[in-house]
Amino acid sequence: MELTGPCAENNKFMGRKWTIIGAGAMLGAIGGWLYWSNFGCTTGCAITSSPVNSTLYGSLMEVSC
Repeated sequence: MELTGPCAENNKFMGRKWTIIGAGAMLGAIGGWLYWSNFGCTTGCAITSSPVNSTLYGSLMEVSC
């Protein structure tokens, strides 16, 4: 069953929106990991001491912008 009318347009928009958010999250995660691998510290830093933390933080910051 195919949606018609305003619901169909809204459904297409929502799919596109989540695709853009997902792409942004991936770019942010890659950026966070690259930051950790090039500039991150090994101890004492809450975000950049771990690649997992840095990747999640980068992903979160990209999605929130």
